[in-house]
Parts: sequence; C-alpha cells; structure tokens
Amino acid sequence: MERLDFGKMGYGCKHYRRRCMIRAPCCNEIYGCRHCHNDATNMLNSPSDRHDLVRYDVKQVICAVCDTEQPVARVCTNCGVNMGEYFCEICKFFDDDTDKGQFHCDDCGICRVGGRENFFHCKKCGSCYSVKLRNNHSCVENSMHHHCPICYEYLFDSLKDTTVMKCGHTMHSECCNEMISRNKFSCPICSKSVMDMSMIWRRLDEEIEATAMPEDYRQKKVWILCNDCNDTSEVIFHIIGQKCRHCNSYNTRTIAPPVIPEVGWLTQLTFIAFDCVWLYSILKHSNGDGEQGGDQRRRKVPVYGYGGEGVSVGLGVNKQSTTVTVTIVASLPPVNMPVTAKWVHMSAFVICNCNHRWYFVIANAIACAYTTISLILTLASKGGTKKVSIMVTTLDLVVVALLFSAIGASGGVGLVGYIGNSHVQWQKVCGVFDKFSHQVAAAMALSFIASLAYLLLVVLAIFNVYNKL
Repeated sequence: MERLDFGKMGYGCKHYRRRCMIRAPCCNEIYGCRHCHNDATNMLNSPSDRHDLVRYDVKQVICAVCDTEQPVARVCTNCGVNMGEYFCEICKFFDDDTDKGQFHCDDCGICRVGGRENFFHCKKCGSCYSVKLRNNHSCVENSMHHHCPICYEYLFDSLKDTTVMKCGHTMHSECCNEMISRNKFSCPICSKSVMDMSMIWRRLDEEIEATAMPEDYRQKKVWILCNDCNDTSEVIFHIIGQKCRHCNSYNTRTIAPPVIPEVGWLTQLTFIAFDCVWLYSILKHSNGDGEQGGDQRRRKVPVYGYGGEGVSVGLGVNKQSTTVTVTIVASLPPVNMPVTAKWVHMSAFVICNCNHRWYFVIANAIACAYTTISLILTLASKGGTKKVSIMVTTLDLVVVALLFSAIGASGGVGLVGYIGNSHVQWQKVCGVFDKFSHQVAAAMALSFIASLAYLLLVVLAIFNVYNKL
C-alpha cells in the first residue's frame, strides 16, 4: 500500500498532478499530458505542423518514478507505484488530485470534474450541467460544442469553468464576468439579456421621464424589434432608448416599418359564395340504388364537395395597394413609395423554388377542379360502372393526401410566422400583419374543415363500394 502511494502529488505538470508522462502517437514525443502537447504543437511556426492530441489514441506511458515505458495502465509494471489515484481507461487519464471529484460521463465521452452527483447530462445541449439547471435552463442543441464567443476557446473540453446564460448559450465564466464588468449585458450570439435587467430598466424609465426631447421629435414614432422577446412594436422615439411594449425591455433595435395589408369585403363574400357551392355538392351525394340492364344493379359513383374553393379564390383575390414611408439615409427626409401586397408574396403558402408554384393555393385549386368535374360527370351519367366507381374513389384518396400535405406544409411555415425562431433570428410577423394573418388563418381553418369532411365522404364511399362487391 505504501509503495502504491509513493510520490503521490509529487510529480506532474502545470495541468495535473500525476506520476507518469505520455508518449504522443501523432509525433512520437513525450509530454506531461495532452494539454502540454497541444500547447507546444500549436506554437509551432508552420501552421501545417500544428495539431492536437486525441486522448483515446494514447497507447504508451512513462512512469515518472522509474522512467519505464509501458502500455497504459494504472500501476507501473516495474516499480509498482500508482501512476494516478484517479485513472480512466477510456480517456487514458491519470490524476492524483482526487479532491476535484473526477468522473467519466459516457454520454459526453470524456472525464468531468465536480462530482457525478452534482451534474446531469442534457441530451439536447450535449453536455453535463449542474443539477441546479435541471428543468431550469433554455436548451440549445449542442450549445457546448462550439467556441467561447469572447476568447474563442473550444468549450466542450475546456479546463475553465463555463456559464450557461438565460438564453441557453454558453461561454467561459471569466469571459462572462469580464463582459459584464465592461457594461455589456447581452449575449454575443443572440443579443438576449444575460441577467435580470429589471432594475436597470426602471432607472432608464426615470431617466427618460426626466429628459425631454426637442419639440420636433416628441411625436416621432419608430418601429423596434425586441432582442429579449422577439416582438415588434411601434413606440415613441427617445434618444436614450426605445422600450418594448410587450416585455418592457430596453434591449431593442430600430427596424424598418412594416407594410400591413388588409382584407377587403370582396374576399369575405367570395368565401361565402364558394362555401355554398361546397354545401350544394355534398347534398348531391346520392345513396339510392337503381336497376341497370336487366338484373344488374347500378353502381354509384361517389360525388364529393370541397370547401377549398373559397380558400383558393379568396386568397387569390387578396390584394392591396398602399404607400410606405422609406428612410434611405438618416440625414435625408423619408420618401413615400407605393407598393402592392399580393397573396403570392406570402411565404406561408410554401413557395417551391424549383418551379415557383404556390403549393397551398394550387392544391386547393386542384381539389376544386377535380370535385367539380367529378360532380358534372356523375350527374351527366346518372351513375357509373364498378370500374369507374373504384377509379373515382382512388382519385379521391389522392386528393385527400394532397390537401392534408398542403395544410401541413403551410401550417408549419405559419407557425414560424406566429412564434418565430430565436435560434436563427427569424422574427414573428403575425403580431405586425394581424389582419392579414387572420385572413391566412381563416383560409387554413376552412381548408382543414373541408378536408376532414372530404375524408369522411371518401370513407363512406369506400364502405359503399365494398358492400357492393
């Protein structure tokens, strides 16, 4: 036992206390640890010679007590000393200072310090966090697998303490403290506030109330984007700062004024007219059987109506012309420019870059055309054969799949417009284009209800055809 502890805490490098050195397989040189290797090789004059040592590739170690080179193991094969009080066979890691609370995380794939009981592994963030942050932090995918935004050192296996900010992004604790000491209180990555700023916002309220703007600027309004809540709003301009109306934050930036299209009465009347067509086509669905050609029974051809007519035409006629005030240069007066907002400008209808077709509207138009043709043919033929019935039912299933795929695609883009995406700085637009967004939501809701009715009629028709086989 005494032999195992011989020389404990008496050997090592500036990074670790250990009784061995490693031979780097990449350059066949001997170093105190892999950090010593990386520090030395990254100082080489030739950039092509600079490299890092992969911890798992270490195969040979040299005992610091007897200078015996041997395969990686905890105990020296020659003198019998314990080369590291803590030893990880996976990471090829030795350390005599066990007060650090070293442990190996299988999910991270490396050894951590601080005690296993004090940390948990966040699957989405891809790293071990303090148990205090369990269900108490904003997850950012692989947030630790990038460089510190201040010093640009890789964070995942850094020896320095790391801070997880309110937004979920990470940086070195010392870098964060240095940033705050220089009165920088926003995340360098996403610009969200890194701490509770309510006291500072109240002081800014008092400062703005005590500072009167010149007469020419007292009624001047600007549009702002809040970095904390990602909402946009129109506020009174002040030289000290612009306050967000939604979260009362001053962490805002000035943006260009939006264009707000409105829904006209013609669009609403179009919805009502084509919904009447939908109800009429449903009432035309026949359930009676008749005689045809002696003993054979007449086969029914399903007749369906679809409420997407109002969606396609209602959106297709949605158009408005207005005048927008544009500031080209801050020192020059603004310029009024006429612009026209059309349905083709709306990204919620999933514009396909390959052929520039508007998926949601085109899908509803196809369904409208198909159901109209199906209704006319069925009324003209007063029934149909078994083959025609099966063919129409099959086409109905294809149209149902097309409709629901269009609703899902446009709904996904609409959801981004409603809640935004702070990770990629996509802004919410529904709060600005409120009337236009209501028009889009009404169109999608009508299409969804009509599609459900269409699906129900298809199911009934399938049962009807099956019973007659």
